Amino acid sequence: MRIVKAKVRGQANVLKIKGQVSVSQELVSLSKAVRSGDPSNIEALAARTYWHNFLQPGGSFSRQQSSSDFVNAMLNYGYTILRGRVITRLVTTGLSPTLSLFHRNRSNMFALADDLIEPFRPAVDSVVLDLVNDGSVELGKTEKKRLSGVLAEQHDESSFTVRSLIEDFCQEFALYVEGTRENLNVPIWNGREITKDG
Repeated sequence: MRIVKAKVRGQANVLKIKGQVSVSQELVSLSKAVRSGDPSNIEALAARTYWHNFLQPGGSFSRQQSSSDFVNAMLNYGYTILRGRVITRLVTTGLSPTLSLFHRNRSNMFALADDLIEPFRPAVDSVVLDLVNDGSVELGKTEKKRLSGVLAEQHDESSFTVRSLIEDFCQEFALYVEGTRENLNVPIWNGREITKDG
């Protein structure tokens, strides 16, 4: 529940920065409706709203992992970088990346990484929007370099980066599943900074 809420709140913040305040508020409202296990499938409803408005209000963008258009290619590239970092951190933390919370697929050896990556996806989304607004029309060398830099971006005066927050989150998750932590604090993308939702 907390992971889905954080992801949807992060998506709301991405659209808010881009000036889509009303859609952002709609996503914030949806995030508040998420319950344990997401029985109402709020995550999917929020995703439809988010991607429909991703490039422009009421636009026609469609998020499809297998699509060959350059926006989807940039998103895939950025998410792959995040996923690789989450997988590395899960293994070093001692967690089994095959045992997941929500993602289920026998052929996916890293299902837990696919669960824990969710709050960090809006960081990539924001960079992709910046690239598109700057005139990018392909996933070229410049775009790959900028997307690779997502992990190293500093987000506030305390110098937190996406990389350090992924590491902290995986460690926190390990303590949570061990019962050492009563609540799981999940990072929320907040524009150029990530905050934690206790």
